[in-house]
Amino acid sequence: MHRVFDNNEILRRILHRHNLSDDKRNPIAPVLVCTQWSEEYLNILWLRLTDLKPLLRLFGQLVVSKGKYKLLQKYKNWPTHAAWLRFEKKYQNRIHRLGPISNDSALDFGPALDVIFRIKSAGPLLPKLHSLKWDGYSGFGLGEPSGNGLANLTVLQIHSTYSAASEIFVGERNLKDITITSHDPASAADIRKLLSRIGQTCTCVEEVKLTFESNSRELIDKSDVVTFEDITPILRCPGMKWFMLSTACPISMDDNDIQKLAESWPSLVSLWLSSRSGRLVLPNRRRLSFKSLIHLAYHCPCLFYASLYIDDPCIPGPENLPVFSSPFNFDVGFSPIENPAEIASFLSKLFPVNFTLWYGVDHFLSEGEHWEDPDLISPNIKGQWSERWATVESFLPQLIQMRLDAEKLKQEVARLKIKCEPRWY
Repeated sequence: MHRVFDNNEILRRILHRHNLSDDKRNPIAPVLVCTQWSEEYLNILWLRLTDLKPLLRLFGQLVVSKGKYKLLQKYKNWPTHAAWLRFEKKYQNRIHRLGPISNDSALDFGPALDVIFRIKSAGPLLPKLHSLKWDGYSGFGLGEPSGNGLANLTVLQIHSTYSAASEIFVGERNLKDITITSHDPASAADIRKLLSRIGQTCTCVEEVKLTFESNSRELIDKSDVVTFEDITPILRCPGMKWFMLSTACPISMDDNDIQKLAESWPSLVSLWLSSRSGRLVLPNRRRLSFKSLIHLAYHCPCLFYASLYIDDPCIPGPENLPVFSSPFNFDVGFSPIENPAEIASFLSKLFPVNFTLWYGVDHFLSEGEHWEDPDLISPNIKGQWSERWATVESFLPQLIQMRLDAEKLKQEVARLKIKCEPRWY
């Protein structure tokens, strides 16, 4: 065999291409070449699992049994010690990514998963696991991922209540990317607890996305309004690049709060702090004005997306303002608007040429979803406010170009002044 194949990286690329090939006439051919090829090919085959069945079949034969509500997969015989030793020796350390595992799949294999988690040793089942995507996590099932076995995880994506998800963050974690989706909006207390746990255990985290699926339109109790103080614990993670918190109604925060956030996260590239679909806006909230954008532009030079609910009509006066990097996307959702001309003039000083302004209630919903009763909040959302935001959107390109032309003229005037200054020899 040519010595070029002694290079594991080259060999890995060759075998990876073979694994992706449409030619499956002899899928085990690489295993038959030599031990080195066999080991590398097994590494590729078991690097990522998107189905629980191949993993569970390593321990024994699966059979279908009739459950209370659906057919379930269980072991025909109790897994043997020899099967467990074979798993530990051959497969356990090869699996680095697991998922996405659907809730239905987790339920189907529930009996088999329970058996494995009963007989496994004290350590993690998959010690090399770096990425986990698991729907339907409740924190109570034996067959669910254990928080104690996720020490090396860098990516976590689960569907879960926030209270159950909090139990995952009980020790130091290497997580960089966390996505938690609940069915219903969480209470302020659950959000605060979860963010506090993440802030304490995942100091190197770079992406946190917390959202929910339900589009129901109940009134929100005042005690469940999320405040900036509920978010504060996560500010201790200085490397944050992507933060998304969908809430049931607008968050109670003001411009000073956004300044603290922007100063804490200078590497931020995307920020979502909006109601996902919008609920009745409660009185006596702290409110955001357009001044919050100045703090973001000044302290977060890499920011390309921001979603904020702005309902303080105060517009900062003319001054030297920082400009967002290009491209920049700004989502105001169902924010009210009073004076489109003043707002367009202000935004033109902050926005780059390449920008997108999002407004309204339906653009951020998934396909097939719609906001049933926007008039519950205000009849202006699809009426007057939408028309005014459309006016702002139409004016902005011309105003931005005027700003750029004025800047060029100032530079030209400054150049001419220098050129015309008397020179003393």
